[in-house]
Formats: sequence, structure tokens, C-alpha cells
Amino acid sequence: MQARGIRTAFEAWLHFLRYYLGTSHSDIMRDGMALVKKYGLAGLQEMLTNSHIPPDAENYPAFTYLCQAGNYFLSIWEAAEGEEFILTHNAFGLWEGSACGCPGIHRIFVISPRVALVLRSGLLRPEVMGSINQGLFHSSLLDVTPAPATPIYVSEVGSSSVDSMESALAYCRSKSSSEAANDSFVFQITKLSRHQTLELNSVILTNMKATGSLTFLSRESMLRTARAFRSSPINLPESNLLVPLIEHLTIIGSTETLQPPLQSQTTVPDEDIDALSFVDVALYVLLMQIYTGRKQFASAYDRAYVVLKFIEKRSTPFADGINGEVEKAFHTCKGELHSEEVRSLPEGVRVTLLLSSIPEELSSQLFFFMMPYMGGLGAAMSGGKGILETLQDEVAVVSFLQCASRSPGVWHMLSCSNPEAPNILSKLFKEDTLADRIAASSVELLLDHDSPDTSSSWYDRAYALRDAFGMLGPTTNPVSLDYYRLSAHLIQRLDDVMLVTPNSKRPKARLVHTMPKGQSDFLMVFITEMLRLMGYNHPSEDTRGEDEECSKRIGEMVIVNILAWWGKHRRSSLDFSLKEFPPEMNFKLFEDEDAVVDN
Repeated sequence: MQARGIRTAFEAWLHFLRYYLGTSHSDIMRDGMALVKKYGLAGLQEMLTNSHIPPDAENYPAFTYLCQAGNYFLSIWEAAEGEEFILTHNAFGLWEGSACGCPGIHRIFVISPRVALVLRSGLLRPEVMGSINQGLFHSSLLDVTPAPATPIYVSEVGSSSVDSMESALAYCRSKSSSEAANDSFVFQITKLSRHQTLELNSVILTNMKATGSLTFLSRESMLRTARAFRSSPINLPESNLLVPLIEHLTIIGSTETLQPPLQSQTTVPDEDIDALSFVDVALYVLLMQIYTGRKQFASAYDRAYVVLKFIEKRSTPFADGINGEVEKAFHTCKGELHSEEVRSLPEGVRVTLLLSSIPEELSSQLFFFMMPYMGGLGAAMSGGKGILETLQDEVAVVSFLQCASRSPGVWHMLSCSNPEAPNILSKLFKEDTLADRIAASSVELLLDHDSPDTSSSWYDRAYALRDAFGMLGPTTNPVSLDYYRLSAHLIQRLDDVMLVTPNSKRPKARLVHTMPKGQSDFLMVFITEMLRLMGYNHPSEDTRGEDEECSKRIGEMVIVNILAWWGKHRRSSLDFSLKEFPPEMNFKLFEDEDAVVDN
């Protein structure tokens, strides 16, 4: 700069630009070869690395030109129909990819919304790639396969093979001769697919700066490009700059009549998926507002509830991922139920709806309890690795609760899964649910001191009451909640002290509906003593009901529920305990099975 009186970087840039624009290709190549001869390749590379140019290095820019011309081949890429290339302030000449650890196997020059010139490394020429380990290449654009130009040489030397040092020197002299200016090259334009077009734009957006500019021609195409870029988990944390643009373009689109995705007149079907089909427009904007914190909710539950309403009856990867995990967990629950427990609400009965809003403290308790529960049912829960992953888990929980609330058997299983569950779940609904009304009309059964059928056993009554109070679905009834809570406490206790013993022969044993009074009384004594040995009181002594008779009935219902759980999950342990019963009693606890006679 001192030698040439250049004062600013801008003037230096103009100085080099004048050289490139005012000098022919052949002359630049000759100047480059002269620099190589004077300083050697190693010396020039050291100058390039240290950014130190000797004042006597005439036409130094020729070396950069020489390297680029020798290491790359030119290709012409056309955007897919209905798509376009974008341009940012720093994207003209942007490099991409690496080979053998060296960066820059592509140099991208977008020259119009439809056309980009791409210099591609000579290592990616078809005749070279086959001899190189493909694992050494790292690029988002490797699936684009442009063919090098077909040359038409005017000189025989230019078209001859290069198989010796002498022929190589002759070739170089020929290429830098004045005759070579008359050589011609035929380029085949490479038409990109929609996916490939979006990938090239993604490379450009990856290098976008907050202080730069973004230029595009078509609003619809820019929206697809931005949303496709945002849909990639790799790009998501760095692509907040696009959120205001996406919202702006979406708002504009909502005031105009937009054609549905993939139905634009300029779009032709191909094997690619349109970026607009990834996420519903309204849902996408909502997710971006949540991700950036621009939209706030009173609780995480409220947020998940709103998103669930957006994804219902929509098919997007976000929704499909949630639905798949919910279906997996729900199917596992139903698989644990007997056929008579798998009930649906009668036709015409109004479904009990979840509340749309709950306090943050209750929301935290709900997800703290439900996340591990659904994970135990086989649902893949992310565990909160990021805000959108956490949101996906939370929406899955609320969706599962919505499904479970319509299946009394599944709701019973869920309510008995954790001692805290009844108190938490009951607060997700308004009072006077369908289950509340049925339970209220059946309370007198619990307080029936003078039953006319004196021959019936406590077991018969408890089995019927368990069916009436436990298998009703969502409820706020205190009697049902006491039953759930006490069942969960005892199941948790038994789960801690009993070994897991698989039961492949009888995995879904079903309790008998009725039992003789003598056998029933013996069973009560047996269960009561077993619980006391474990340090736990009889259920009827541990309830919080105000009426003693009501507490007793709840305790009997719980015992039947414990026996049902025991038969499903610890059958070998239960069979071992039942062998203590006298053989002459001919005791039978499960349907379609022989009485216990082996002592």
C-alpha cells in the first residue's frame, strides 16, 4: 500500500479489482506462473498465510486467481421450479465444505434468483472422486453432481493427454498462449431439486450476520427457505434472526389469498417435501414465539394446552412425534387392562374436559409426576434438553391425559400409580364431572349398614364398589380420591418389598367376581396380617373418611384392587402366599383357573 500510495482498505480492494477486470485470463495465468517461478509455491503460500506481500511482488493477485482456476471447475446451478436463490451481504464468493481437513470445496456466487455459479473443487470431478475416500469430504452439497464443462480446443496440444512432465509443460504453455483465447467450453446447466435449492440457501443463511442484509425476490419462496432452515435442529439455536422475518411474511400472507403448499402454479411435483408442509403456519409462528420468549403463559401446562389445540387434527412432524409417543404409552396402559376394564364412554355422554389453565405450582407437580410415568410406559421423553424438546414432552403429557380421561380403565390405572396422583389429577377438572355425579348417587351403597343379602361377602360388595367408584373416569369425589390414594400407597409399599417375578403363563389373570363368605373372611384375615407384618395398617384404619363405615368400605375396595395388581404384576409371589391356605378350603381367586390345591 505504501509503495503504491494506497491509503485505505477500500482503495486496496479497488486496486486489485482493476487488475482482475482489466487483465485477460491468459495474462493473469502468465503472471501467476511468473510468481511461482520467482518465489516458489511454498514461498507464495507463506505470504498468503502471513498476509505479507513483498513490495516487489508485481501483480500478486494473479497467484490467488491461478490457485482458484487450477483447483476448481466452474458449474452453473439453476434453482428448482417455484424456488429461488437468496443473497446476503457476505454471500458472493462464500466457501462451503471441506476435503481432507482443508476448507472450501465449493465457492458460491449467486448471480440471480434463478442462477448461481459454483466453483467446485477438482477433487470432486467424476474421474477423481472414485479414487478418494468419501469419508474425507464434508459438505451439504455433495448430492449435487454437476458435470465439468466439455472443452473444444483449437490447438492439438490443448486436447492431448497429460502423461509426462514434458506434456504437462506443453499443456501449460498452450493454455497461456494467445491461441487458447479461442478455446470454447460447453456447460450443462445443473437443475437442482427443491431440497438441494434449500440446502444451498441454508449455507448462505448460516453465514448471515445481524448487521448485514438479506435479499430475495419472492415472499413465498423466502418463507419456505426460512422455515426449512429453522426446521433443522442444527440451525435452530443460531437462526433467531429469521424469526421476525418469518412472522412478518406470515402476517402478510394471512392478509392475501395464499395458494396451498405444493400447489403453486410454478411448482412441479418431485421427490422432495415442501418446507411449508413441515409445520402449520399458525403453529410455526406460535412455536417461534415460545422459543424466543415473545409469548408467555401463566404455567407450562397452559402453554402445552394451547399448543395441543393447534396440533389436533394436523399432520406435521412436530405433531406426529407427539402423537406417536402418546399412542405408545396409551397402548401399554390398555394392554394391562382386562377386557371388561377397557371401556369407552357411552355414546352421547359429554366428555369431561381438561381445564385450559392451572397454577404454575400445580403444573410443576403434574409434569414432575407424569414425565417418569409416561417414560415407564415406553414413551420417549427428551428430559428437557431444550425448550422445544421440553414443550414436546409437556404437550405429550397433556395429550395423554386427554386420552386417558376418556378411558375409565386407563384413568383408574393412572390414578393408582402414585400417592400424589389423585390430588393432582382431580384439580385438572371442574367439579361435578360425570364421575362425580355417578359416585354421589352410589355413596349410599358404602353406608348400607343393613344389607338385605346377608349371605353376600365383603369381597362381593368390595368388587362391585371398586367397579362403581374406581372405574368411572376423572373425578373430584373425595371417596374415590381416598380409594385411589390408599391403593397407590399400598401398591408402592408392595412394589418395594416384593421381587419382580415374570409371569408369562398368566400375565392378565382376572379376579373372580364373587367369593363364598367363609373364604372371603379368611382372605381378609390373611391380607390384614400380611400388611401388618410389612408395618402397614389395615386400609380401613388408615383412611381419612369421616364415617367409620365408609372408611371400612374404602379399605375393602382397596384390598380387592391390591389383589388385582398383585395378580398382574407379582403373580408368582401371590401364588406362593396362597399356598398357605388350607387345601380343603378349595380357595379360588382367579377366573378360568383351578382352585389352589397344591400345599
